[in-house]
Formats: sequence, structure tokens, C-alpha cells
Amino acid sequence: MPRRLAALLLALVNLVGAAVLAFFGMLADGLRCDDNCSIAPGWRNDPRAWQWHGSLVLCLVILASAFVLVAAVMIRRTHLLQSVAVGVQLAAVSLVVLIWSTANDRQGGFATLVLIFGFFVSTGAAAAISASD
Repeated sequence: MPRRLAALLLALVNLVGAAVLAFFGMLADGLRCDDNCSIAPGWRNDPRAWQWHGSLVLCLVILASAFVLVAAVMIRRTHLLQSVAVGVQLAAVSLVVLIWSTANDRQGGFATLVLIFGFFVSTGAAAAISASD
């Protein structure tokens, strides 16, 4: 029972992190480069760039997979579903990190991207491993 509780807590932490990421993804998509657009290179300066929508969709996929992970941890014998949820989430996080890292050289924030990836790897995988029967 303590392992199951730990797995549920990790899955809930993962869900909170996914909700925060989805919130900022929606905020970024809504604001885009509102007053800040320029002729400088990089997709962050183009309000019509596909990366804005792509990032938002991926952030919502991360949130949905976090909900699935929480549900799968709560239900017994759903190791395959837990693995799929973590796999989908990590694939989406990898793509978001890849998209955000291509904005341009001056944006920086690479350490933050690594931290986001590490957060979802550690909480998602630990929740799935801890919940296994």
C-alpha cells in the first residue's frame, strides 16, 4: 500500500506540473508575439508560425497523458496503460523541448528545458514503476 500511495502522489505531482505547463502553453499561444514581433529571425517573431499551435497541442497532450497516468495508477493491474501514458508524455515533452529550443539563439533558457524534461521523466516514470504490482 505505501508504494501505491507514493505512486499516486508522484502521478499527482506530474499532473500539477502538466497543468502548469499547459497553462503557460495556452498563455504563450494566446499572446504570441503580441507587441514584440520584429523582423528578427526565429519563429517566436512570427505570429503565424506553426510552432505556436504545435506547442499548444503538445502541452495539451502532456496534460491529457498526466490525467491518464493518474487514473491508471489508481486502478490496479494497468501497467501497460501506465507505460503508454508515460511514453506518450515523454514523447510530447521531447517534441516541445525540441520546438522551444529552435526559437533562436538569443532566447536562452536551455537549462529550463532540461529541467522540464527531467521533471516529467522522473515523476512519470517513478509513478509507473512504483505502481507496478
